[in-house]
Amino acid sequence: MRVGEHYGTTSNTYLLTEEKWAETERAWRAVHESLVAECAGLGSDVSVLPLPDNVSSVVPRILDAEGKFPNLGDEDIVGPMERAAAVNCFSEDRHGSRQFWRNLAGKVGLRK
Repeated sequence: MRVGEHYGTTSNTYLLTEEKWAETERAWRAVHESLVAECAGLGSDVSVLPLPDNVSSVVPRILDAEGKFPNLGDEDIVGPMERAAAVNCFSEDRHGSRQFWRNLAGKVGLRK
């Protein structure tokens, strides 16, 4: 989850994402606790470890001086923008397409 990196930790999107993660965690915890209670009620000898309350769902930030991808090098990931050479249009092609549209318009009845 890199919402904080893309939108910033003060953004509305980040806040909504954190709320959604908390809601999902509450739902999973409720399901887990109900299953543990059901297994205990059936008398099964399944050993269940309780979920710790201090589990964090926050992804740690990368604060490395070498960059995100030290093996590749950041300069190889995002390089300078290069423009492709413009395609030269030949006058024959332009004339040919103009002639095509004129013939088509004549056949359809758009030309007078």
